[in-house]
Amino acid sequence: MRLSLAFVLFPLITVSVAAWSSQSPKHHGSPSRTRSAQAVGHEAPSLIDFQRRHFQEDVLIRLHSSRQPNQQSPLTKLSVSPISDYSKELAESTTTLVDDGNFMVDQDAEYQRGLAVIMVVTFIFAGHSPLAHAVFSLTDKPPPVLLVNAGAAISALCSLFLLKPVLESTSMLDTPELSDELALESRDDSNDLRAGFEMGLFKTFGATLNFYGLSLTSATHGAFLVQLTTLFVPVIQGLMGVPITKRMWTAVGLAMTGVLLFTQGSDGSGDATLIGDGLCVASALFLGAYDLSLNRWGDKVPPVTLITNKIASQAILSSSLLLAFGGDEIWDYIHNVVLSGEMSTNLLAFVAIAVGNGLLVNAGASLLQVRAQNAIGATTAQVVYATQPLISAMLSYAFLHETIGAPGVVGGAMFLGAVFLAGNPEPDIAEEKPFWDEASQ
Repeated sequence: MRLSLAFVLFPLITVSVAAWSSQSPKHHGSPSRTRSAQAVGHEAPSLIDFQRRHFQEDVLIRLHSSRQPNQQSPLTKLSVSPISDYSKELAESTTTLVDDGNFMVDQDAEYQRGLAVIMVVTFIFAGHSPLAHAVFSLTDKPPPVLLVNAGAAISALCSLFLLKPVLESTSMLDTPELSDELALESRDDSNDLRAGFEMGLFKTFGATLNFYGLSLTSATHGAFLVQLTTLFVPVIQGLMGVPITKRMWTAVGLAMTGVLLFTQGSDGSGDATLIGDGLCVASALFLGAYDLSLNRWGDKVPPVTLITNKIASQAILSSSLLLAFGGDEIWDYIHNVVLSGEMSTNLLAFVAIAVGNGLLVNAGASLLQVRAQNAIGATTAQVVYATQPLISAMLSYAFLHETIGAPGVVGGAMFLGAVFLAGNPEPDIAEEKPFWDEASQ
């Protein structure tokens, strides 16, 4: 009952964050950029050194990109103007920016709202494993996995058409940079369907294996093992020829050791649990392939189109799996539920997982991520996402009374450390070092 109450509150939290974020301005950038931009608006630009000039030019060009495509600006001549003309244009441009509003305040507010949304999204993702495991383990006649999987995918598709107009009206799906970039170049619309099908295929197998795994292992195990996606992605990239840093190899080794300790130090044991753990690891592999596919198509297809086609493909593929392999299980489930006299309880369990996963995880959280992750950056988002197993373990302990032994605690800590390590890639010194440090050398 407490678990059901917790997930009843999820939509309210999501809608509240959506309403709050709707007040966000349509600027994008990082806090370091905003502080520098404010400094540009208050300093005399006539006596600036080479490094500061190029830094300011970069900032102003980024700010200029947020304007309308056809709007004239003196910034278009920055690269060829002499220093005196540059200073004049810089002063005029920064004056215009200051007149437009408090840019630094707007950007800080955008970052804070984006971070809050990502935290809510992380909490929603973390709640998936406890809810799914509860449906499969706390009912006498749990619904078939393929039925749950198809129900969640269809629920996500229906929820998408309900949520998208609401989020579009609050400007939460606004991505002006990508929209302008795609508008300036000819785009092959055939990529839209291809990208959606590819991502939907990987997500279907990942979600199906995850549901099967959670029906056999604990919610805590499932949450930790699925988070292996964070480590599988760079390893897969390494197999494709992308160099892997020493930090990433360290994270992979630490994670493997942590997982070994974690799976040996929990309440669950036996063949069923080990099979469930293996299915969750396989799920992480497919979800890693899904992430790589998202990176591949993310700059070629508009975000909302990509998400819509992915969810539609996932619904079609999941329903096909159900019809092809789950026919007998469906009839047995319906027959047993009707004869048991507990139809209301079993139906509530099925609706809870289908709506909870479809509405919140697949549709709502995916749409909320579009703007929020763009506001705070991929690296910061990955660090927040890395807390999912810990939050899931807390929810499992509070609502399902799952515990882990001392080896599990040590292994879990090692695994979380590896995920945080993988989520913080080694910085590019040439890009990250401030211009005043370079100028002092």
